[in-house]
Amino acid sequence: MGWSDSHLHVFNIGDKNYGTPDPEYEDLDHEVLNEKKFRLNQLLAASDSCTYLYDFGDGWSHRITVESIEDLEDAHSSARSAWVEAGARACPPEDSGGVGQYQDFLESLENDPYGEETKEIREWAGLDFDPERFDRKAANNAIDRMLWNGWIKIGA
Repeated sequence: MGWSDSHLHVFNIGDKNYGTPDPEYEDLDHEVLNEKKFRLNQLLAASDSCTYLYDFGDGWSHRITVESIEDLEDAHSSARSAWVEAGARACPPEDSGGVGQYQDFLESLENDPYGEETKEIREWAGLDFDPERFDRKAANNAIDRMLWNGWIKIGA
């Protein structure tokens, strides 16, 4: 999505939650398993879906569906093994308040683009923020950086 990963998140797969356990948010009814101990290919198969919740305060909920799983000929090859094929629109800015507040922001951009409130929000979101922009090359470059830096590992 392009967020900074500065908030808690959780993947809900089946009846289990995977994320970064945080003692401050312990809930015995909703145990969070350490996501670093699991691989998505161990938990999901083709056509399976899960929910990803980012920023418990803003409540960004995403539905993820595995369209297909392909074996790599050489798991240790330097070729890209994860990528974005398509997308639409920009990621909402970090801490934008969730769906409702982001929708209000988009409406103010459309209805009063030069208003004082819109100007303040634009400065906060970045003066070049364009909600219609999706940059597939930038998304794939971000994945390449994560793979190169070892932030995510594929095929392990």
